Amino acid sequence: MHAPWFLNSASAAPQLRIGILLDRPTLPAYLAEALEHVANSNFARLELAIFNPQAARPPNVSSAGHGLFTRYVARDAKRISETPDPLAEVDCSHCFKHVASLSVTPIADLDSQRFPDDDVAHIREKNLDVLIKLGFENLRGDILNAARYGVWAYHHGDPDRYRGGPPYFWEVYENNLLTCTALERLADDPNDNQILYKGVFATLQGSSWARNRVQPYWGSTTFLIQKLRQLHECGWESVEAEILKPSSTRLGKTYSLPTDLEMLPWLSRVFLRTGANRVRHSIVGEELPHWMLGVKTKETLKPCLEGDGLQAVRRMHPSGAALAAEELRPRLASNFAHTHTPLNLRDFRWIRSPRGHFYADPFVIEHESKPWVFFEDLPYSTDKGIIVCAEINPDGNLSPAIPVLELPYHLSYPCIFRESGELYMVPESVADGTVQLYRCERFPDGWKQVKVLLRAPAVDTTVWIEGGLYWFFVTLQEPRGGGLQLWLFYSRSLAGELIHHPRSPISTDIRYSRGAGAIFREDGKLIRPSQDCSGSYGRLIVFNEITKLNEHEYAERPGAVIDTHSVPNMIGTHSYGRVGDVVVIDGCMPLPAKQVR
Repeated sequence: MHAPWFLNSASAAPQLRIGILLDRPTLPAYLAEALEHVANSNFARLELAIFNPQAARPPNVSSAGHGLFTRYVARDAKRISETPDPLAEVDCSHCFKHVASLSVTPIADLDSQRFPDDDVAHIREKNLDVLIKLGFENLRGDILNAARYGVWAYHHGDPDRYRGGPPYFWEVYENNLLTCTALERLADDPNDNQILYKGVFATLQGSSWARNRVQPYWGSTTFLIQKLRQLHECGWESVEAEILKPSSTRLGKTYSLPTDLEMLPWLSRVFLRTGANRVRHSIVGEELPHWMLGVKTKETLKPCLEGDGLQAVRRMHPSGAALAAEELRPRLASNFAHTHTPLNLRDFRWIRSPRGHFYADPFVIEHESKPWVFFEDLPYSTDKGIIVCAEINPDGNLSPAIPVLELPYHLSYPCIFRESGELYMVPESVADGTVQLYRCERFPDGWKQVKVLLRAPAVDTTVWIEGGLYWFFVTLQEPRGGGLQLWLFYSRSLAGELIHHPRSPISTDIRYSRGAGAIFREDGKLIRPSQDCSGSYGRLIVFNEITKLNEHEYAERPGAVIDTHSVPNMIGTHSYGRVGDVVVIDGCMPLPAKQVR
């Protein structure tokens, strides 16, 4: 995740003095990467490496009472052989080659460890700013205050819900849609730990612990360097102001290895679900997530989901809308078209794409007093999207789609906007590793590239213009685990240099970190639609109100959402566009491949 942008601080403040708490010179790969970021930065300096000479390698899981879990782990590990293992051991000796070291034998204290007073005094003499805990067991006592800003450590799991372990297993076991990683400042009582940073990832659907842990481990490698950079540039007051408060529903339970009695009913459910899926697959055949556009106008006729295929799949899957009914069903959004009535997806005319194609990612504009929609057209035969557009008729139908931009690689999410009387577009071109700006020289199909704005694995870039500044909301992908971070850039001219905002990333939460259409104002409020991808890609749309936006500050709060439960078997919606009284969204249904290819 583009850590090089975090390796330099513009502040003239003295370098941060960092100490590292370790069991041995080898670290899991994700921690080795986090340590490399610190070692290579221009604002932090490793001053002391503290080793635990009595540290033992984690013992193998005993089969006594945990035999089912042991066999499950061995089988599950085979599922991710093609993915870089975030827990693979990496030798980090080179990071400590010129760093003072100290060997400390901790004092065992029930379920925790304390440092001898002499060692704490010696560590204090180093005048450290932060101690980073990458080893040792549960620390208590004076060592937690031996550095100016305390001891920082990764916590794997939601600190409010999952303490103990194994990390990221119980989220799969309990069908929790969210998997979290946090960076904490440690306290004597773990319930008093301060959450400095929290990343929220989607729990991968299915039963694989090995697959589920890849994303949060790799996706958290920049958390440490991000907070250290903020500390250096903005001071502790800035870091302290963003400390997350514990949830009022924090669980007191500490998790541990699942017993055979816990594994048996869960594995039985997994096998039953797997068998049911195989039966369904034998009846229906291969299914594809099929995206389509929904249009709502003042004159929209009775909505129609055309074709026998859609009706047939509903009969086969009467529980197809189950995802929308999961815990804490969100509120329906207003339609943001001045009426503030609930947005019911049954009020839309659903446009069936030509056979062999799906339609998604609508952006709506007005041209010569007529509404037009630009969107992604993806042929299943090529799996390579192109950008097309169509005029929206008063009854909600579309004119024939016109291709407007096709390149040798996949395109989607055509963020189209007007500036100084001209039309511009920033399509998603993550397949090329770039963010590109285009200008319309002939409407609707004459587009010319102006500039490559950014070279990065970016998706769903959304542009907003205000106060003489050009704001670019860019979602960056972690290529190894698919984690997402929403970055904010700004520029003083449309094709000028992009400056990353000091609060970037402004979201590391899978529910808000990916754009879902054009930013807009409604009743004086600035609204940023985002995709909630918890549970599944593009599950629903969240409308976030931006409350602060300037060169130094950014803040937003989530509001209403668009849920898909009103349309049987619809499992997702992830783009929203509106101009005047015309609203266009997209929706996803799983359909038999033979009916759409």
